[in-house]
Amino acid sequence: SSFTYWAALLLTSLIVMGTSSEIYGRNCASIAEVNRQEPYCGRGVLAITVGTVGVIFSLIIVAMKITLGAAPFLFEVGMGGLMFLFYVIEIIYVTDIQGPGSPLGNLYYFSWISFMLTFMVGKACYEDFVEAQDIIEQQQNAGERTVPTLANVPTDSDAGFGMEDDIEIESQSHGSSSGNASQGATTVHHKNTSSRNLDKGQNQEEEDGVVVSKKDAAAAQDGVDEDDIL
Repeated sequence: SSFTYWAALLLTSLIVMGTSSEIYGRNCASIAEVNRQEPYCGRGVLAITVGTVGVIFSLIIVAMKITLGAAPFLFEVGMGGLMFLFYVIEIIYVTDIQGPGSPLGNLYYFSWISFMLTFMVGKACYEDFVEAQDIIEQQQNAGERTVPTLANVPTDSDAGFGMEDDIEIESQSHGSSSGNASQGATTVHHKNTSSRNLDKGQNQEEEDGVVVSKKDAAAAQDGVDEDDIL
């Protein structure tokens, strides 16, 4: 998040402003010294101005992010761009050999740190922009998906036809099952009838055999009687 970088820039700009003010007050207290140490004192004023502007801009962005949750994107980018330009100018003139920031000290180090933080602010803004673009693309892709319409929803008549077809299929299946059951029962009945007819035929043959035996016995008896008579 760019909030961290803006807060750090607020701190470093405050140090730049305070350090340059202290150097200016110590070396440029009178007009004679200002005229004698030109362009040293003028570059001190430049450092004070850039540090003050950095504090104001950073404070505005930090306050907006704390109270509103976010700062307007273009406004934040514009503030970051201006701070980048200001610190480019401040680095060129203040840390020059004739400037108050030429000796290694707080003004020198924090001027460079503030300059690098403006890069980090720009990087964070770019990442926010890419993330926003990804979110927009995802929403567009989600909107392009097929949305159910009334044409895709089955009506009551369609549901009724479907139920009638199911009932008809079920009836046919029950009918075929009952038909198969009745056919099996008829086959069993025919088998039973055939077995009964077979038993009757066997009984009839036995009865015929008994009758033939009786006839043979009678014929034999008649032969015996004839022999007796003779």
